[in-house]
Amino acid sequence: IRLSDPTNDNVTYDCESCQVGFRDVEVINRNVCVNQGRLMICGVNRHEHDESRGKAVDELSMLRDIVLMKQYNFNAVRNSHYPNQARWYQLCDEYGLYVVDEANIETHGLKDVEGYPTNELCTQLDWLPSYFERVTRMVER
Repeated sequence: IRLSDPTNDNVTYDCESCQVGFRDVEVINRNVCVNQGRLMICGVNRHEHDESRGKAVDELSMLRDIVLMKQYNFNAVRNSHYPNQARWYQLCDEYGLYVVDEANIETHGLKDVEGYPTNELCTQLDWLPSYFERVTRMVER
C-alpha cells in the first residue's frame, strides 16, 4: 500500500507491504482439505526453549527448530501452553508449517484450600473476561 500525493506521483508519504496468500479450507467427505487437496497433518509439540539460552529464544534457534521439523517431514507444530514470539509465527508461515496455538487458559495444577486438585477456575464467571481476552489475543495473533 502506498500513500502518495494525487497531484504529484513522485511524492510518496508512506509505504507498507505484507505477504498475502489465499487458501480454501473445507471438510470434504470427512477430510480436511486445503485448496481441494486432502490435508494429512503430521505434527510435533514445541515449547519455546533453547538448550543453552533457556527461554531467551533467538531467531537462529527458531530456524533450527523449523529445519529439524521439515527434515523429518513434519508439516504442523503445536505451541505449548503460552504465546510464542511474533517472529515464530512469521517463520512458520514462510516455511509452510501449520500452527496449532494455545490461548494460555489452562487451569490444571490448581489446588483448592484443602490441597485437592481443582479446575474450578474455568467455571467461575468472574474469570470469564480474562478467558475471553486471552482467546481473543490468540485469534488475533
